[in-house]
Amino acid sequence: MLLGPTLFAAGFDPERLLQVRAASSLIDDHFDHIPERLKEQLANGAFPERWHRELADVPPLLAARRDGRVASIARASYQRMIDPMTYNRVP
Repeated sequence: MLLGPTLFAAGFDPERLLQVRAASSLIDDHFDHIPERLKEQLANGAFPERWHRELADVPPLLAARRDGRVASIARASYQRMIDPMTYNRVP
């Protein structure tokens, strides 16, 4: 669960909102399904209206960023495999 009820128990907090947005962005850099999961949790979760309203734009932003990242990788003209034998080993 990405958005747990304990995040929202104390009411709306702008600082917490920034933290949730930043954490979602960092997680999205590593896992491609985060926008869909956040959207699902916002649709199914029992979050206070203010939190729901403030977080509603996060999934589309993350999805657009991810799609741009994936598209730029697909266009890469270089070999994507890194040959570990070309690097010096540090003892």
